[in-house]
Amino acid sequence: MKLNNHGVGSKEMFLVILIVCMILVAMVPTIINAVEHSNEEVLMNNVITFRSEVDRTILSYINGGEDIPDGCYYITSKGDICLGDYDSDHDLCAGEPLEIELKGEKPKAGTIDVASYKVSDIHNIRMENFFINLNSSKEYYISDEPQAQVVCRK
Repeated sequence: MKLNNHGVGSKEMFLVILIVCMILVAMVPTIINAVEHSNEEVLMNNVITFRSEVDRTILSYINGGEDIPDGCYYITSKGDICLGDYDSDHDLCAGEPLEIELKGEKPKAGTIDVASYKVSDIHNIRMENFFINLNSSKEYYISDEPQAQVVCRK
């Protein structure tokens, strides 16, 4: 670059601005991908935390003298577990809901399998507009659509 008595010329300044803009344009897809991936990680971590809290709540419930038979249970729109028949169309739990106390976001729908007083599996746990499931290797994954599953009791 050629310096004159007035500092940097307009052509040189334009070239610097153009190079900076090109670098920013190249970085935008990487930044957007990182933000989207981190949002998915947060949702999956919320489900993992929810599952742990359900296990803790079940243990507390049975230590209080109650019983929870092995089976499939629905998650209500409030993020609680319906221990009886559940009408998902009207969000009505015919039995006693097991209230899950959790700071942060709770799922709005889905099902859990309980075996030996622990959550053994999860199905279509809805967080925001996504569904979180476990694959055959017991790894969490996120999808835009619910995955097919055996129908739980109604």
